[in-house]
Amino acid sequence: TLSGMGTPDLLGSYGTFSYYTDDNLYNGIDISGGELYRVRVVDGRVQTRITGPENTLRRGHPKLEREFTVDIDPENDTAVFEVGSERFVLATGEWSEWIPVRFNLVGPFKGLSGICRFYLRSVRPYLHLYATPINIDPADPALVISTPDDYATRLQERIGYYYTQGMPEETKALEYGMLSDAEFVSQTENVLDERWRMLDAVLDDYDGGFLFFYVSTIDQSCHAMWRNRDSSHPAHTPELEFADRFEHLYAEMDRLLGVVRSRVSDDATIIVMSDHGFAPYKYKVNLNSWLRENDYLRLIRPKEIGKHALFENVFWRRTHAYAVGINGLYVNLQGREGKGIVRDGKEYDDLVNEIGAKLLAWRHPETGLPVVTRVYLRDDIYHGPEASDGPDIVVGYNRGYRGSDESALGTITERMITPNLGKWTGDHCMDHTLVPGIMLSNRAIHSEDPELIDLPVAILNLYGIERPARMLGRAIMGDD
Repeated sequence: TLSGMGTPDLLGSYGTFSYYTDDNLYNGIDISGGELYRVRVVDGRVQTRITGPENTLRRGHPKLEREFTVDIDPENDTAVFEVGSERFVLATGEWSEWIPVRFNLVGPFKGLSGICRFYLRSVRPYLHLYATPINIDPADPALVISTPDDYATRLQERIGYYYTQGMPEETKALEYGMLSDAEFVSQTENVLDERWRMLDAVLDDYDGGFLFFYVSTIDQSCHAMWRNRDSSHPAHTPELEFADRFEHLYAEMDRLLGVVRSRVSDDATIIVMSDHGFAPYKYKVNLNSWLRENDYLRLIRPKEIGKHALFENVFWRRTHAYAVGINGLYVNLQGREGKGIVRDGKEYDDLVNEIGAKLLAWRHPETGLPVVTRVYLRDDIYHGPEASDGPDIVVGYNRGYRGSDESALGTITERMITPNLGKWTGDHCMDHTLVPGIMLSNRAIHSEDPELIDLPVAILNLYGIERPARMLGRAIMGDD
């Protein structure tokens, strides 16, 4: 196994890119998910650094750094890079190969290895240089990212360096304008090319056992580029390119499936599946603002609405419910929350039923459409000893609506619904019936409504392995 979604970069984050420029227009810009470096060009040369994680072996835990230089040739729109022992040339609009970056922990004999790729956006009139997050080096991994431990290294020896960061498509850089749509597409093509090389390697090793292979590019591209194809989206503009990007990617997946079919035996069971579908994300919904509007949530200082994150302005002794994350709504329950006021039992039941009914009756004043089309009560969907800590209501938003980032992190705003004008314009955190996943197979599926929990049972069944007694799901393929 090779770890995927959630695998951190070398900084321990989900992906912190670096951006280098001498353009004064970028002064003071705050980019979440990235680091902006203001550089000076002196006699055509830039001397700057890549910043790594904290060095916990040094007093004060200073951040590790690796200096590098860029010699600019504006006449030819190129630049020469020196990063450690690596020297390479990039033309404007060109990606580098993976560049090893080694940080010295205690002198030159104990180090920490990472890899990154550079993209030269421009050299004139200003330098604009993008660097990917520092990925864990699969040739010398700082963390265990595979089983067996050495599998990541053995794979690197076969196919070369590859992204180890989970969800490597650079959506944050796109969101903050550090990559254009065309540059984002080229970066996702880099990711997809690596997946092709990985697939070739694992098919060489395939021996008839169970093989699971994941491709992330469709998911992340649908999130980031829905606006390009949907003329009704608030973020759509006529000049946007790549309206056919999804069709291209699905055609590529069809080609990938053809390769798989040609390289496994005729009696192999092949399953193609997605765990969810996609829909436009046109409107951002602040559920905490709705709770405030309906008097379920109170503020300490109402005039400071929108100025506090992480619920810092919430008057908990007068608050009955609050929202955390994209779809979770919680009751301020006595004995569970630190300042809970709602009693368990009838008071709790009446409250969740009342809130659920009001959510289903909520209409967007601009469109007249329901904002919420389904609510899921905790006791109906969660089971087991941890169920009492789950959301008391899971909110199923209508197609086109999704919980806002502000609401997810506890910022209550004046407006409950705002147009989504960002780049992240497709989503699936909605009523699950509106964004169903898809399952295809070369083997009969004995159900018209297969679910994710059916797949483990089906796979065990195909291999003649008895499932654990407590495992949920149906044997939807083969003999039951």
